[in-house]
Amino acid sequence: MTRPMPSPTPSPDSTPGKRVPTCPEWAVRNLVAHVGLIHRRATLIVQTGEAVPFSNEGDVPADWGTWLREGAEGLARAVAQAGDKEVWSFLGGTQPASFWLRRMLHDTTIHAVDAALTAETSYDIPAGLAADGIDEVLSLLELMEGINPRVRGASRRRRDAAIVLDAG
Repeated sequence: MTRPMPSPTPSPDSTPGKRVPTCPEWAVRNLVAHVGLIHRRATLIVQTGEAVPFSNEGDVPADWGTWLREGAEGLARAVAQAGDKEVWSFLGGTQPASFWLRRMLHDTTIHAVDAALTAETSYDIPAGLAADGIDEVLSLLELMEGINPRVRGASRRRRDAAIVLDAG
């Protein structure tokens, strides 16, 4: 992935305590903390190759945009330095370090939409990014079949069905 991470930074008129309609248990500050902290967790996973505990609790600086950008850029640097290194993943084994960059790109994209909805503005996801996000979800479902009984067989349930994506 060479594209920059989308910015989930809410508009300047969003208050830290404003509720996020798509994540009703979160206020804006929780959304920002989640994104910034998950990028930093993914960076540590890539750097160490090991599982790293995660918490959505943490301090968020007043300059959200810079903090979020630094977290995304740190992850991109760590992945570039890791090259083909295999690292821990929540899929029950290891994945290439680049797995985390793709995973965080799509997680951040969804939360950028959350931030836009909270600010009552629109957010356009480029067609190629949207198609890759769908591909990632389908790939994750297939990989998760082996570790989660609720997902087992999900990708094979309907062999007579097809998903057609049109980026145009």
